[in-house]
Amino acid sequence: MRKKFLAALCVAAGLLAGGTAEAAVATVDMRALFTDNPSWQASARHAAERRAQLEREFDQRSEGLTGQALAALIQEYREKFRADERTDMRETYEQVTAIIAEVAKEQGYDTVVRARSLLYGTADGDITETVKARL
Repeated sequence: MRKKFLAALCVAAGLLAGGTAEAAVATVDMRALFTDNPSWQASARHAAERRAQLEREFDQRSEGLTGQALAALIQEYREKFRADERTDMRETYEQVTAIIAEVAKEQGYDTVVRARSLLYGTADGDITETVKARL
């Protein structure tokens, strides 16, 4: 819900910033970009392997623990996994968003929103395939 609101807010800001001129709005299907991206898939595999490793470590360290000691260990391992996942996925995500910005500028779009976030109205174009080709 928050993402949809932010996307709508970005579109509105783009329209207002342009004054009376029309803002060119493009959409991009982020899911399609990541699903077909070998770098993202490799990052996801690495994250899954790291999670399995952390689960094995947790199992060893949690043996015999109860109550607050167990809760603290659970929290420690949740934080470790989240940090690893963010690190693994960040590089690919930043690469994808940089290419989106590049394609948008080249094609004259002022604003790009996620295709799934467009609640009402129309966009001037979908840049998903162009971005995919550059990935």
